[in-house]
Amino acid sequence: MLSRRAELKRGRRPRTVGLLPPRYRFHLNPHSDVRYTGSCPECDERLGQRKLPLAVEVDQWGLITLPVVCRYCSACELLIAHQDELEDQLTALFERLDPLVIGNGYRVLGSVGRDGLRHEQDEPWSSRELSAALHDFQEYVQLEPPAVRALADVARPR
Repeated sequence: MLSRRAELKRGRRPRTVGLLPPRYRFHLNPHSDVRYTGSCPECDERLGQRKLPLAVEVDQWGLITLPVVCRYCSACELLIAHQDELEDQLTALFERLDPLVIGNGYRVLGSVGRDGLRHEQDEPWSSRELSAALHDFQEYVQLEPPAVRALADVARPR
């Protein structure tokens, strides 16, 4: 899947799910031992915190929103969510709603406008409801943890 920027460079209109303008560059941090807390891994600006509803599509369930505390860099509009925290929230929610869904695959589609937290969390969103409230991500970003970058620099021949 190409990023929005890559699709625009190729002259294509990016595929979107949401009707609201795209927001944020998004990274889902898969490393439970690495936390982005101090400065942005891309521009070294100080990271802030932002709690916002993320739209998540869960296989064999549907679309839901979860209020997730993310790290945010206002300089490069980078939003970082920690995968283990997101999965803990999903597990807690589905222990109550439908334990058979726990462990299913999921995709984070984007952020939802303020009305997203008012939506009843016990039932999935319809595609039309979500589309009207969703801000797609501008792009999905893959970041290397600082420790991995440092090891790669040491191993690189000069």
